[in-house]
Amino acid sequence: MESGVLLTTGDHALWNGGDDGPDEDFEEREWNQQGDIELETRIAGQYTREATSLEFDVFCQNSQLEIQYQFGSEEYPEFVNFFNDGFMMTVDGVLVPFVPDCSGIVAVNSINDIVPINDHLYLDDDDVIDFRLPVLEEKLDVPPSMQFEKSHNVDLLKHECDCAERSYKRQFLPAGSLGRAHKHMVKALDAPDIEKQIPRLEWNGKLFELIRVHSDMNKSLEPLPSWKLLKAEAFECVVSWGDREWCHVYANGENGVLERFGYHLEQDRWAYGTTPPGVESVTRHLTDPEALAGA
Repeated sequence: MESGVLLTTGDHALWNGGDDGPDEDFEEREWNQQGDIELETRIAGQYTREATSLEFDVFCQNSQLEIQYQFGSEEYPEFVNFFNDGFMMTVDGVLVPFVPDCSGIVAVNSINDIVPINDHLYLDDDDVIDFRLPVLEEKLDVPPSMQFEKSHNVDLLKHECDCAERSYKRQFLPAGSLGRAHKHMVKALDAPDIEKQIPRLEWNGKLFELIRVHSDMNKSLEPLPSWKLLKAEAFECVVSWGDREWCHVYANGENGVLERFGYHLEQDRWAYGTTPPGVESVTRHLTDPEALAGA
């Protein structure tokens, strides 16, 4: 969220620091203030402290009120089922149910991927990862072939090529963006001597799939600036987008082969009604600006 009200039980100066490691787990300020009795009754009588609340009056002409919120806790993931931070909202004293199987209370124990419970609502810090081209100190010529009329020199350190397509469409894209990988660079990255230099990491398996599929089809990657890897439930997908209304989602389809799906960001719909596996989790990421922009 770009703007709003921050409610925190710790130090507001640390709100965007994240849970960076064991030394930071307890990097918060305790105010030794009382909790909230109503919240305690909603979470099975558990004792609460350091409660923070916001009350306001609002008048709605059409009897409808829309509120966006985000709940976070440093108890994730180590202290699920031990310490249960919670959040609730009431309107005119009536509880607004957000989580059906926990009396409407949003809490560490009611939304997590450890138990798991309501994990389709849970977004981990590591669920969205910047996806970038590997940086290799290599310059090589991609030789002529049935697809290429002449050879082209590809620089895998600067992600540049001497072809007109690269110069015209991709030279202003951010350094490292997969959008800089036109078909000559894709062929270079798919070369056995080059591919073996790219470390196999836990998160970059989809990179090799993208390169291989586009190389086989002699196609360039879309000239879009932003590329991110989404971990949605039990599978991964790659999302790319720019200033357009559409974004591309690369995911393994029912046959296990990497496919491209289209999603309209403004109209909240999938192209031709065709959706990737785990569509609910993927859509949740795509409709959350913080999920994509904050990685």
